[in-house]
Amino acid sequence: MTGAWQLITAVPVTLHRLEEGPAVVAMTQRLERKSAYDAAYVVLADRLGADLWTLDGPLARNAGSRGLPVRLIEA
Repeated sequence: MTGAWQLITAVPVTLHRLEEGPAVVAMTQRLERKSAYDAAYVVLADRLGADLWTLDGPLARNAGSRGLPVRLIEA
């Protein structure tokens, strides 16, 4: 267990505080989703200038159809 914990704690993690609540609400509406959870990640990726990679097929298709940089990880 110690080896696994050392590996986990070695992963660099950065906390990004939610500072753009109105943008998340707007993205939730744009994605026509019932939860702001996914929208928060889309907004964060946009803020960081990055693509959002996901295993969530409906999210990837929905966001992709709206021109958002969300990519599906094919499992």
